[in-house]
Amino acid sequence: MNLWDVVKDNWSYKLIALLISLILWFTILGRRDFVFTRTMDLEFKTAPTSYVSSAGVERVKVKVSGPRLALKKFLDSSMGQNIYFDLTDKREGNYEILITHDMVDLPVGVKVVSIRPAKVPVTISPGDPTRMQRKLFPTESEGGVDSEGHSLLGPSHPIESESPSQ
Repeated sequence: MNLWDVVKDNWSYKLIALLISLILWFTILGRRDFVFTRTMDLEFKTAPTSYVSSAGVERVKVKVSGPRLALKKFLDSSMGQNIYFDLTDKREGNYEILITHDMVDLPVGVKVVSIRPAKVPVTISPGDPTRMQRKLFPTESEGGVDSEGHSLLGPSHPIESESPSQ
């Protein structure tokens, strides 16, 4: 049996196998993960009798990677615009809070590559529980308190008065 007979024998199966292998090759080769860096604000939740008087940084840079469509979904949505810290169990004082990858809300397929800075120095000060309250979910530039009386702090803004607490 010569080489030509080997090529001609079951040529249709060989052609289909070649097409499938080419499709797989280009699919796998064309599937690159893209990398994007996003600046995210920090939000703090404290006990009702305290507030964050200072934070070392207002924003962190989060580098994420993933398929183009998943990254587009992440960028277009409000998902992952803020990183929230629950400091209700912390007493007054100075703390260094570690920002972990699971604190970032991401769509399926997107993963965190790095967070800079990875640690945030925070100072929690005693607050007056009779302070006026802000709305439940503060905007980017304002703090507030939630329904349980825990204070929320937007980027480096202690709770200021806006509406009387009841």
